Amino acid sequence: MVLGAKLEPRVPSIDDESLGQIADYVLHVWAYQPTRTFVPVLFARGRRIDLLLFTRDKWYRAHIGQILFSSEAPGSYAVENVRETTAALWFILTLSPDQFGHFCDVRDGFGSLVFTHGPEDKANATATVSRISKHRVLLKELLPRPLHMLGRFAHIYKAEYKGKDVILKLSWMPADRQPEGAVYDALAARGIGDVPEVFDSGILCSSLCGYRLEYLVLQDCGETLDDHLAKLRADDEDDDVIEAKLIQVIRRVSACLVGAWNAGIIHRDISTGNIAVDGDKVTVIDWGCAKVCEWAGLEDVTQRWDIDFEEICEVESTYDKQAGTPIFMSIGLLFERKKRGIYDDLESLFYVALYAVGSLYNEEMLNVRGFELCSNKTLARARVSVLGDRNRYLESFGVEKVGDDLHKVFEAMRQCLFWSPTGYIGSGLWEDEYFRREPDWQLAAEFMDEPTVQMLKQAQHTQDGFQQPPTPASVN
Repeated sequence: MVLGAKLEPRVPSIDDESLGQIADYVLHVWAYQPTRTFVPVLFARGRRIDLLLFTRDKWYRAHIGQILFSSEAPGSYAVENVRETTAALWFILTLSPDQFGHFCDVRDGFGSLVFTHGPEDKANATATVSRISKHRVLLKELLPRPLHMLGRFAHIYKAEYKGKDVILKLSWMPADRQPEGAVYDALAARGIGDVPEVFDSGILCSSLCGYRLEYLVLQDCGETLDDHLAKLRADDEDDDVIEAKLIQVIRRVSACLVGAWNAGIIHRDISTGNIAVDGDKVTVIDWGCAKVCEWAGLEDVTQRWDIDFEEICEVESTYDKQAGTPIFMSIGLLFERKKRGIYDDLESLFYVALYAVGSLYNEEMLNVRGFELCSNKTLARARVSVLGDRNRYLESFGVEKVGDDLHKVFEAMRQCLFWSPTGYIGSGLWEDEYFRREPDWQLAAEFMDEPTVQMLKQAQHTQDGFQQPPTPASVN
């Protein structure tokens, strides 16, 4: 518990400076105590003491009482008030962790957790600390992540589960948003490949002040794409080897994204950090921003997670224009187009591949024209202006050196995503939110395998892949 005090006259409000200092303490506590459901703070000011509770969305203040009285004229009321305050403090400070501020009892530490589901394997679960259970998740390393006072946040641990290296993800997100575990269940039910295997998942807190706490025990899929390529570069691998790996990544990720879309699921946050590589295995990770579309037909999944599928779809659609990493967003989304489809994810993959190869030789990638984020719309206009120039677009995206094979793949992606039989379509992507792309399928085969191209053709029967493909299929 955080303790704070101000030796000042009695003032009923908390000034911004004091609140900011307390918030810094709260962030520090939450960063290193992943079992927290809220952070309590005892704040003494003048003669009074208050209890402040910080959740993922708001902070609350309750007056406990008077903690001091004047020794010059100690009235009976003041003495009784202090006595009652002391009793209240004793009650608060002797509560067990699972009763006050944690989702389980962590008095003996939280080095390993066991998750238990109720009947019928519903998503709701409880957690306990155990050092002996064969079903325990043994925590090894907390991965550093930026933490903010408001909004969604995840603690991510490298861990061990039943002898396997896994990732434990404890995620806070708004209670009306789609559970990430439900997305993974949907991917598994539709047989989509190149996504992490899920060993366990569930909800530890269904709603606390508008937020839900979810857990996932996932396959450890290796290094992120940018880390993997940088490691190859540091090991003095030939450029041909590095570029061949990137071409493999483009093909596998394309297959995963198109296969997921044909099953009614769109990732919405393709970035260098959300593609993992482990040897020859390529995996699309972190589906926390994904959306399951209305036409996916996933009643079996919604029953386990006890969610209103239509309501969730409606809420998730409101995030279409903002979900994702801005520097990898499509031109249309940077211009705040409301509709989102498969081509937005494929366009993000194009930018990811450019960024990945460019960063091998350029340490200032965020300052090159194609990635400099002054504002979303400014970045979108910059991309529209450079992608029409075949001879200079690579330089504008920080790519100073590229082999023939990878250059051919980049050019095929550029023409498929930004050209039609009538010419360059850059301006149409932000002027018309229902703009229909007409890719060259022969060029698409330069960076996709044949089954992926055929599934993408199915999506072409709709408005740029915004609605239901006519015949959903799965990718193995």
